[in-house]
Amino acid sequence: MSPAAAAAAAPVAQRTPDDVPAALPPWDPAALSEIFGRTIAAAEAQQATLEQAMAGARERTYAGESADGEVRVTVDGRPRVTEVYVSARAVRKGPGPLGAAITEAANAALHVAKEGANEALLDGLDPAMRAAIEEGLASRADPAGTTESAGAAGAQDSRPTGPRGSAGTTGPAR
Repeated sequence: MSPAAAAAAAPVAQRTPDDVPAALPPWDPAALSEIFGRTIAAAEAQQATLEQAMAGARERTYAGESADGEVRVTVDGRPRVTEVYVSARAVRKGPGPLGAAITEAANAALHVAKEGANEALLDGLDPAMRAAIEEGLASRADPAGTTESAGAAGAQDSRPTGPRGSAGTTGPAR
């Protein structure tokens, strides 16, 4: 006889009066209603905070530059291009390098805008929720071992050898 068949054929233990599970506490409908009401109110307050944070992110401007600094593109938080600066030196380099520099600056600005929106969203969360989401973002590492989203502060403060970007609140980037 197989072990599974033997287990199925074994006698079923009978419960004794001492083997009774603990009684559940009585549920008070008024208390449950109050708990659910507080939970819903907290969720609505969190939603309002997040909406304000995102509205603030949409009002900001974000700038990205080509690696040589000769082209700068500014986008708003929607993200839409609001300004393009091209130096005379970049124009003299010709259409191929100019197009590449504009593309590089625009992509850098869009990246900074995305990071700024993410940071605004995280800023709108309560500390426990923010920590949980940041932990989740950190666990989504790419094969090189860097996170997909390094954070707006890193994009603003570091000056890599490639495209550069920064976030602002109003007006042109520089």
